[in-house]
Amino acid sequence: MDSAHWTDWIRQSLRERVGKPRIAGLTVVLDDGITSAGMRDCLQAAAEGIDFWLLSGCHAVMHSPEWVMDKVSLCQEYGVLACPSGRAFAAALNQDALPAYIQSVAEGGLRALVMADESERMSARQRRDVVRRAHALGLLVLSQMPRRAASANMDTVIRYLHGDLQAGVDYILLPLQLGPWGTDDLWWGRQKRRLTNILEGVGPLQNRLILKTPCRLLQFRLLTELGTKLNLGDVAPESVIVLEGLRRGVDPEWVWVKEAADEPGVEPTPSPVDASSPRPRADNAGPVIWLDGRRGSSGRRRRDAPS
Repeated sequence: MDSAHWTDWIRQSLRERVGKPRIAGLTVVLDDGITSAGMRDCLQAAAEGIDFWLLSGCHAVMHSPEWVMDKVSLCQEYGVLACPSGRAFAAALNQDALPAYIQSVAEGGLRALVMADESERMSARQRRDVVRRAHALGLLVLSQMPRRAASANMDTVIRYLHGDLQAGVDYILLPLQLGPWGTDDLWWGRQKRRLTNILEGVGPLQNRLILKTPCRLLQFRLLTELGTKLNLGDVAPESVIVLEGLRRGVDPEWVWVKEAADEPGVEPTPSPVDASSPRPRADNAGPVIWLDGRRGSSGRRRRDAPS
C-alpha cells in the first residue's frame, strides 16, 4: 500500500495558483549571465513559477548569439517567455534601428521585448508604433518606466502608466526605489503607502504593473504585505522557489533573518523578526483568478490543482 509522503500534508494546505499563461502573479527572472546548466537546473525545479526570463545586456559582452539561442531554446522547452533586456532596445533606439530590432527579436524565437527609454526621447506616437509592430509579430511588450519618472510625484507616475496602457503595452515595469535594505519600517511604511495609492490610481489595470526591484527582502515584503497577486520583476533565479512558496501560502520565517544578512553592504540587526509578532498578511492573498481571454482556454484552472 502506498504511504503518504511528509510533503503531502504541506501540499494539501497550499493556496491555489492559476497555471500559465496567467496575467497576474507573474514572476520575471533577471538572468545576469547564469550558465546554461544552471539555467536548466532552475527551470527544472521552478519553471511553473516563472513567466518571463529576461536576458540581460551582459549576454552580449562575452557570448555569441548561438550561446544566447541555447537559452531561448530552454525557455521554449519549459514554457517560459524569453525576453531581451531593455538595454538592447535602448541601443537600437540610439541607432534609429527599432524596426529591424523588433524584427530580429521575433525571428530569434523570443516572445516579448522590453521598451526602455531612460532619456524619454520617444514620443507617444513612437511608443504606439513600437507596440503595433511588436504585436503584429506576435510579441508581448513590456514597457519599462524611466527611473526619473518612477520617482516623481504619484500623479505624474499614474499619468505615465495610463499613457502606456492606452498605447497598448501588455505590462509596465515600475522600478522601485531602493531603501536601507527593505526592512527599515519607517522607509517601508512610506513606500507601502505610495505603492498602494499608485495601484488604486491605476484601478482594475493594476495587474498590468510589474514591480521591479533586485532586493530580495523587499520582494518578500511586497508579497507578504501587499498581496500574492503582485507581479515581480528583477527576480534572481535562486529566489524563485521561496517567492513561489510565499505566493502559495508557505511563510518561511527564516527568510527574514537570512536575507537581511545576505544583502550586500548591510549590517544586519540581531533579529529583524519577532517570532511572537508575525508580519501582517495581505488581505487579498487569495488565488489568482484573472484569465487572459486572448490566450484561449489554456489558462483555466488545472485539474491537478489542490482543492
